Amino acid sequence: MSARSREEVHAYDVFKFTVALILLVIIILLLLSGKVLTTKTSQSPTTFDSSVYLKQNGIISFSGAGTPGEAIAIDVNGEQIGETTVGPDGQWSFESKKLAAGDYELTVKNQDHPDLIIPTRKLTIPKQESDYPLPIINSPKLGSDGSLTLSGSGAPGATMAILANAKKIGEAVAGPDGKWSFNAGKLPPGDYHFIAKTLNGDNKGINESEMIPVFTIPSPEQEPSPEQEIATPSVSSPQVTKDDKVILTGIGEPGATMAILVNGKKIGETVVESNGKWSFNAGKLPAGDYLFTIQTLNDAGAKVNEVTADGNFNMPEATMAPPAIQQPALGEDGSLALKGTGEPGATMAILANGKKIGEAVVGSDGKWSFNAGKLPAGDYSFTIATLDANGDRINVSEKGKELSVPKAGVTLTLPIMKKPTLDDNSNLHLAGTGEAGTTIAIFSNGKKLGKTVVGKDGKWTFDAGKLAPGAYSFDLQTLDQGGEILNKSAESLHFDIPKPKPQTPTCTLYVIKKHDWLIKLAKKYLGSLNAYPRIVDATNNKAAVDSRFATITNPDRIFPGQKICIPQP
Repeated sequence: MSARSREEVHAYDVFKFTVALILLVIIILLLLSGKVLTTKTSQSPTTFDSSVYLKQNGIISFSGAGTPGEAIAIDVNGEQIGETTVGPDGQWSFESKKLAAGDYELTVKNQDHPDLIIPTRKLTIPKQESDYPLPIINSPKLGSDGSLTLSGSGAPGATMAILANAKKIGEAVAGPDGKWSFNAGKLPPGDYHFIAKTLNGDNKGINESEMIPVFTIPSPEQEPSPEQEIATPSVSSPQVTKDDKVILTGIGEPGATMAILVNGKKIGETVVESNGKWSFNAGKLPAGDYLFTIQTLNDAGAKVNEVTADGNFNMPEATMAPPAIQQPALGEDGSLALKGTGEPGATMAILANGKKIGEAVVGSDGKWSFNAGKLPAGDYSFTIATLDANGDRINVSEKGKELSVPKAGVTLTLPIMKKPTLDDNSNLHLAGTGEAGTTIAIFSNGKKLGKTVVGKDGKWTFDAGKLAPGAYSFDLQTLDQGGEILNKSAESLHFDIPKPKPQTPTCTLYVIKKHDWLIKLAKKYLGSLNAYPRIVDATNNKAAVDSRFATITNPDRIFPGQKICIPQP
């Protein structure tokens, strides 16, 4: 091998120096690059991850790790539903509100490092048992061929188990409109209780419909054989209703026609029901003794058999409603006119302090009247008695009517009450007119409220204070110095005290903004997260009197633009 020249050695040394220099530059760049990565890592969270857990009640639980103090945002289907902060231990957690069944896309973001995003996850919340509405079963329909069809409604797509007398006879699936139908075919004759039950994925019942009335599938019609006997009917003891009508009941051949005879005379017919029972309204019968006979008739109307009730039935005299008398009133000439009501055609005895002062006959409209003329001064209690044909009393009015007849020559102004008034504090004020200088006794619904004195101008006033809401009837009496009644108001004055109007709640109007929660607002304005029910109550009370506000039915569901009412702290 020939020796290298000086030029070749020099060129080789230059090449080696160049390669070493390049390697040195690469090493320096790698070192510098490693320093930058190390610095960046020290400024970013050491860990950032998350896990998702679905609770049974439709609540999603989020948790993960990150750098203490960093803000974490949670998005569901592209909309932020909340945020939380990484704790001192590097851990964070968040729970959503209860979400409805359906498909969801979940995203977790690091607010302090927007470049750090947990990839979107998909999650499906299945339907809970409470999400399924109660199924409904309609009245069964029996076809002309004897087949039975059942129908109803339930949760769309849900499977319905159909039960007859607690035994499953088939299934049906509710369509998108929630409706279902089931052909049960021909079932044996008899009584049936039908129920529809919603099934879950494990074929277990979730809920069931209310039981519909018993449905009866009749037996095929059969022609009775000639030798078939028709059962002899029976009759129970007659019953008398409050309005004096006689009702007959008994048992017979189902579908048979029964003739009703009274003292041997036919008064009507009735048909025995499918359960073997019959009834007949004989109407009002005059007082006396009656013998009832029941006959079974064939298709030609001929008697097949009969039964006679045990013994005679005695119909007593018809009960008569007690008469009534209206409040007596003195005419301008001092004469007394009495009137009232009673049994049409009946004779009324007019009694004053228990003594008969005359008679009156009740008209066909049930009304009577009597002019007692001028009675001596004094206090009277008037009652009315119904008389029979012999003049004996049948009944007496329940309560007497009181009246004071003033002394002759003394003409007193009848007391009068004007329409009562209520002030802003619901206090009742009464006023009217009467005989100057006399005392007026004021009665409310028959109870004495108090007394007042008529002024020289013939006017009087009385403050009744606060009375309970309701209907009131006011009456007046004029009293002398000894407390004796001189006269009374001609008629009662009726007045209704209304219930107080609900007071408008005092609160501050607030318009919901995006990312607002009631608990956050309760913390901000009322000082406690747990005070949010006060906001719900205040808003609902306000909604009752102000159409700008909507009732809050679910505290977890509020929306931007919604107006709420925040009470005073």
